[in-house]
This record gives sequence, C-alpha cells and structure tokens, in this order.
Amino acid sequence: MNRFFMYMGAKTKELPLIKALVPQFSGRVIEPFAGSGTVSLDLEKGCVLNDFNSDVMNLYEVVSDAALYPQLQTRLNYWKGLTAHDDLEKEYYRMRDYLNDKTNIDILGRAEAYLVTRQLCHRGMQRENSKGGFNVPFGHDRKFNTALNDQHHFFLKNETQLMCGDFEQCINKATADDWIFVDSPYFERQDYTGLVIVTGK
Repeated sequence: MNRFFMYMGAKTKELPLIKALVPQFSGRVIEPFAGSGTVSLDLEKGCVLNDFNSDVMNLYEVVSDAALYPQLQTRLNYWKGLTAHDDLEKEYYRMRDYLNDKTNIDILGRAEAYLVTRQLCHRGMQRENSKGGFNVPFGHDRKFNTALNDQHHFFLKNETQLMCGDFEQCINKATADDWIFVDSPYFERQDYTGLVIVTGK
C-alpha cells in the first residue's frame, strides 16, 4: 500500500531498487527512522515504526485507533471538499498555528493538523524557525488529498508496533529474523537542518 502523507526524503522513487535488494527474512521490518513509512507500508509485513518526531508517531497512533480513525476520516472529508484556493490557504495557516502551539495536546486535533500541513505545505518541505515552529508556507499549487484508507488503519492496528524515541531503542527491538531498514537523517541538506534536534530526520 502507498504512504498516506508527504514527507521529506520518502523513498517512493527508490522503492523498486530497495525491494530488489531486500533479503529473504521471516521476521519484521524495523524502521528506526520511519517518516512516512514508505518501505514498510509497501512490503505490508509486520513492522516496528519509530521516529523522534512525536507528531509523526501521533498520526500513526490515531490512524491505528479503532475509535479515533473514523473521526479523523470525518475531519478529512471537510478538507477534501475545500477546493477554493483562498479558503485552503487560510485554513492551512490555521492548522499550522495549531500545530505550532504545543499547548494543543488533543491527539486527534494534532493528527489532523499534521496531516493537513504535510499535504498542503510548499513542496512537502520540512523547515523550522529558531523557536522550533514549523514555518513552511502554503503550497499555492496544492489541493488536499491523501491515500489514507481502511487498509492503513488495519495494518497499523494489527501488524505494527509504534515507538517514538531514540533510534537505538528501536534497533534493540530487532531479532535475528528481522530486517532493519535504516534511512538515516539528512544532516547536511538545507531543508533538514532544524530536524537534527527536532525530529532526528
């Protein structure tokens, strides 16, 4: 299945090459720097997804939750019906402000805001200011869409262990039967500079 949100450095184009190199293994996929989970979602095997970015992992948690997932989809229907450029732009900045306010701890609200900003921000970039606030502008060529569906919900609910923390803790979960896919941080790339501290990717 496809990833359901935009993420910098996602390996969509590289998937054919990666899949050709995947060894035979009977265990799980371990992704210590999960991001959008492109590889694990495509392979559809049991997996462990970890990321230091709490909003990434919160989104996964909400999608995996039987009670919260339908509520998230209901909220996303609003965005799918919002097509006027000016309305999208106004609402994008509302969601960006919501996400940047760390006192907003409602997990459903943060999942909505994170998914919306990922899908509507300029070129899918990730950039933060000196205070750690997400500051990528609205992508004026964007329309809201997401591949999120019931298959993602059931996969995350039934086949996935979710972690949010240091990559070493995730790697330590691996057994001899597992395959570890390491898509490490982009420390030197401009778009990722702020993430050395904030998300580890």
